[in-house]
Amino acid sequence: AVRDYRCNAILLSECSTDEMRIACSAACDALRDAASGALRDLGNFNMDDDDAVRWYDLLMQDFSDTADLHKLAVANRGGIAGNSDSAPDNRERLGNAPLHVDSKKFSEQEEHLAALSTDLSELSQIGKSLSNQFNRHNEILDSIGEKSDELEDRTRAVQRKANRMSEHVRWKKTPPQFESLVTIRHNDSWLFLTYWEGNTVQLKPYHEDASLWEVWRRQGDIVGFKNRLSQTWLGQNLMGNLACSSSRFRRGEEWEMDGEDGKARQSTRLLCAGANWGSGGWLEVKRNGGESKLVIGSWGAEAGKGAALWSVSGYE
Repeated sequence: AVRDYRCNAILLSECSTDEMRIACSAACDALRDAASGALRDLGNFNMDDDDAVRWYDLLMQDFSDTADLHKLAVANRGGIAGNSDSAPDNRERLGNAPLHVDSKKFSEQEEHLAALSTDLSELSQIGKSLSNQFNRHNEILDSIGEKSDELEDRTRAVQRKANRMSEHVRWKKTPPQFESLVTIRHNDSWLFLTYWEGNTVQLKPYHEDASLWEVWRRQGDIVGFKNRLSQTWLGQNLMGNLACSSSRFRRGEEWEMDGEDGKARQSTRLLCAGANWGSGGWLEVKRNGGESKLVIGSWGAEAGKGAALWSVSGYE
């Protein structure tokens, strides 16, 4: 900014016409303000840094010399306006003005600017390298997260099978315990999981009793959903489809949710634990035109990405 100001001040002193003088004078005023602001911003440095103090003093001296040249050129521009032939005389009168800063100072400034340019280039390269490293780390973390989710799904599947085996060898079966009365709302459509004709389950606006489900808990995280209207259990039928036709809480009617607390249940996936030979299957909503179909899909972390999100809320 100081260098641009100096160049335009020199150019102003050499102007020989009114048009050139007016243009250069306006440019000098703007560049003077820009250089002054830049020096003011640059002044916030550590005063204990001798090199910084020295370079700042050089820039301030350069700015002061340029300001003197600017004032002298403005003071003598009347002769230029009155008679263009007097321009050589004015240039002669300006001959003693500090048109250029000391060559040593200028050389030191140039060296300092070159060093700063090199440092900035190195910092830019370091920044690009760090950005690449962060991108690689994010890819690694994403991969670890996916593997962690897959491991969690496999662990839950093994735990379910272990609980079933433990329950199978008992002389007396553990009866399910009633937990609460809830509604199950699809978060995307805001429609409710509702018992419908022919023992089917569809997404419908809220319907008294048909959209209410009793939550019964068995061992571990296993729960069952019993419809309040039909008194039958939500699960998978022999054809592999979602239905609400069973009068008993069996393996095909076992479900799991992502979370057990109230907040987690506001955006949870539903897993039919008995589907896919006991490995489980996520409840999905498939759209076909304007219709939505409920299906029990596959299991695992990848399949879980396509699972529908539900709000399981207590009914009062």
